[in-house]
Formats: sequence, structure tokens, C-alpha cells
Amino acid sequence: MVERIHPRTPPRIFIREWMERVPGLDQKRLAERMGRTPGAISKKLNSPGKIDTEWLAEFADALGVQVPDLFRDPMAPTPADLLKGLSDEQRNEVLHFADFVRRRAS
Repeated sequence: MVERIHPRTPPRIFIREWMERVPGLDQKRLAERMGRTPGAISKKLNSPGKIDTEWLAEFADALGVQVPDLFRDPMAPTPADLLKGLSDEQRNEVLHFADFVRRRAS
């Protein structure tokens, strides 16, 4: 039997942060968009470890994003954002460095 060294922590979900990006969106309005009660929304937001794939899809749809977006901070730059404005040579340098880091981690 394999023994865990540390407890598994669920990945962080950034639903509240995505809500802040939608003007005037609060838990009540989000609940209306999702066809849920505000109490159900509050319960899920306070227990993110209990959010299943069905709920993730509903949150994403109500927020106008894709499910994978819910797992990233909307204020953090995306990889595409980081590459914008770079020359081809700089882009290649970034890709080579990323490949180096990826290989080193394996």
C-alpha cells in the first residue's frame, strides 16, 4: 500500500476573481444566471473542494469563460500575453528556455 507523505490539496479555483471582472456581478446575480439559489452558490464558493465538474461547467458558462480558465488567476498574464511584442528571436529564446525547464523537471 502506498502511503501519502502529505494530504492532497485540491487545485485553487478562481471563481470569485472571475466574478470581479464582470461589472455588477454578485452571488445573487450569479445564482440567477446559473438557475441556482444564492445559498447554493455561497456553499460552493465556501467549499471549493466540493465543486464537481458539473458545477465547474455551470460557473464557467455563467462567467463567460472556459472551465480551464477557472483554475487560473484572471489578473495573471497568459503565456500568449507574455509572448506578445517579442521578436521571433526572443520568442525562440523563451521557447528554448521553457523546454530546458520542462526537461530538467522530468
